[in-house]
Amino acid sequence: MENRIRATDTERSQALEIVSQALSRGQLNFVEFDERSQAVTAAVYRDELVAPLADLVVNPHQAVVPVDAPSNSAISQVVPGADGESMSIGILSEHKREGIWTIAKSHTSIAVLGDNVLDLTAARFADRDLTINVCAVLGEVKIIVPDDVHLTAPGFALLGEFTAKNAGVAPAGAPTIRVQGLALLGAVTVERRAVRRA
Repeated sequence: MENRIRATDTERSQALEIVSQALSRGQLNFVEFDERSQAVTAAVYRDELVAPLADLVVNPHQAVVPVDAPSNSAISQVVPGADGESMSIGILSEHKREGIWTIAKSHTSIAVLGDNVLDLTAARFADRDLTINVCAVLGEVKIIVPDDVHLTAPGFALLGEFTAKNAGVAPAGAPTIRVQGLALLGAVTVERRAVRRA
């Protein structure tokens, strides 16, 4: 029989943040918010944090990041339920996002006669599973991801290039980043990069 792990104050706080954001988005009414907040606050074990989040997020079992998750891995970049940037556009110009920023669970990146660069090596992830939809027309979208994430890059190129470089194996439980879309007379490049974390 699997041992149950007790929830920490930090994990309960993460769950409360998700419930609070659900209220602000209209997913919950005030009565439901009160009931779920009480359930989260009273949770003794980690698995008791799943039910209050079950219909609010796609993967309620993964919504709360355990405090014992390695701080030097990509899982430490996940901030479940956080508001993130959902779009980046470069039209006849360059759009570059790097450093500390938050990317939404679903992000769309468009480059038309321009360039988009999304550097995720220091970014925060609003979910453990991210989807980046890309479209490059006579332009380029370049995405740089940490080398310790699961990466899939199904895409289509027409008179262009859609490539994922430096494919590697990520540890179990690592975040998943899916890059999908079209390169039309343009290029989409996904590159893994080693990250040094404290």
